[in-house]
Amino acid sequence: MREKVFEQAAAIQKNVFSQSPIDIGKIESALSETILYHGKGIHVDRSGPDPQIHQIIQYLFGQSKPIAEWINERNLKAVLLQKDPEMLRAVREEFHAILEACGERLPLPGSKEEVLYETFIGNLISLLPFGYPEKGEAFAIPLKIEGKWQNISYTVDEKIELSPKWFSSPIAAYGLTSQDGPPILAFLGTTYPAGEGFIATVLSDFTPFLSVGQAPYHYGEQEIQKWLANKEGVHLYGISLGGAFTFHVLRNHKEKIAQVDAYNPPGLYPWLWKEKYHSLPIHIVYNENDLVATLGNFPEGDQVRVLRAFVNESQNFFKAHIQAYTGFDETTLLKSDASYENGRIGRKILTVLHFVLGAALVFFPILFLYFLYSFFKELIVNLIQKKSDL
Repeated sequence: MREKVFEQAAAIQKNVFSQSPIDIGKIESALSETILYHGKGIHVDRSGPDPQIHQIIQYLFGQSKPIAEWINERNLKAVLLQKDPEMLRAVREEFHAILEACGERLPLPGSKEEVLYETFIGNLISLLPFGYPEKGEAFAIPLKIEGKWQNISYTVDEKIELSPKWFSSPIAAYGLTSQDGPPILAFLGTTYPAGEGFIATVLSDFTPFLSVGQAPYHYGEQEIQKWLANKEGVHLYGISLGGAFTFHVLRNHKEKIAQVDAYNPPGLYPWLWKEKYHSLPIHIVYNENDLVATLGNFPEGDQVRVLRAFVNESQNFFKAHIQAYTGFDETTLLKSDASYENGRIGRKILTVLHFVLGAALVFFPILFLYFLYSFFKELIVNLIQKKSDL
């Protein structure tokens, strides 16, 4: 892992010594500016009411490994067939416990741990929509307000639907408000089969000739505008597809936005970006080996910060996409550059393939399978219910 980090750092900072003889001092300075954090990740050993849910959430933060007990009838049904309200409530309780624990260990502003902490908290906020929070539900969220970290009490005040109910369960964005902190708009990413909005999220990843998330954003744009209407200084959060949604809102409502935090996000098609961002903080974090975040273009500008996260053991692309590397035993955060990322040949090739082949290889086959799934789903659920009643 260390070799990959230094190789990437050298590539990003090559302009430091490209115009002059190699200077060891310049190289060391470039590396210190590029490697923002290297060391132990954030460990939160506080559990909600369900020990198994605790272990699954800990897996997302690199603190547990999958075990055979996770594969049982209840879990399979809740993930593949039908949402389980009790399980979702346990997931949200787990998020509550982690946020509470983090609120008891606020970092010192300017410390080397602050960037790790800020990245961890942002990732956690981006995961909240996957627990499908209910309107009126409260969360205590640590945020940095006017240079000082504080615990802010937030309430879910709106669930914004980004796709039609007649087609499938809708994709959702969640508005959170507080008297003491900035409004937060957190977007659901591509979810699991039994989750609300599953088929709509998958199809929105590959809608013909549209960038990731563009179709549902346009569907829900009026509702987003309505929520934003009486608000200023909004913070946007999203992971995966949710990160792409934050980019679409940024492009169209910049005057309402104070900060963007996107985790493992696909970029947008390059022609959608019409301007650069020099005053609005935009934080983009993506993990080593994550394939999704190597698609499309990121926004560019003086205030755009791209962090690449590395862990000690290389992960496959699926783990790299769903896990938060800031919770691993050892993690490294490497400062990259949006223009450098957008110029990588692999990113350009993947973007072209997505535009040309995405609909034929994914969108239409998934649409066909969805109709089959819808036809047989009710039958399978009824069979499982009859078995449970025996």
